[in-house]
Amino acid sequence: MRPPIIVSEGHDLRFFLSTRNVEFGIETQDVSIPDREAYDSEGHLLRLEVGEVKRDRHFLWFRWTDVRTGVRVTEVDPVVDMSAELRNKLVHYLVHGGYESSGLEGRTTAELIGLGMKRMPKRPGRSRAGRNE
Repeated sequence: MRPPIIVSEGHDLRFFLSTRNVEFGIETQDVSIPDREAYDSEGHLLRLEVGEVKRDRHFLWFRWTDVRTGVRVTEVDPVVDMSAELRNKLVHYLVHGGYESSGLEGRTTAELIGLGMKRMPKRPGRSRAGRNE
């Protein structure tokens, strides 16, 4: 699984720099949305499921593990290559964001992901959506 992780819901995309960001950035009730798909940067299909999520925490010299119910990201086995579908979703997302489709056709999937991540709306207190830790 190679980050960033791209989560689609219909034509809307969210980008996460790590699986940890997905685990703490998506609500458990959102996993059951029928058209929600997750991909890694190579277009491999990922599974989103609700389960126990652990996060190591510390404050000064105190260390503990925070355990809660959250969203887990796992690889689908055997690997399912959905790179063509991911590419189509990225192009659609960018065209609806104001990019010209003719300027996107020659770009690699990695370049399209980079453009999509730049398009993410900024939220107060966060650098970009899905990037909070």
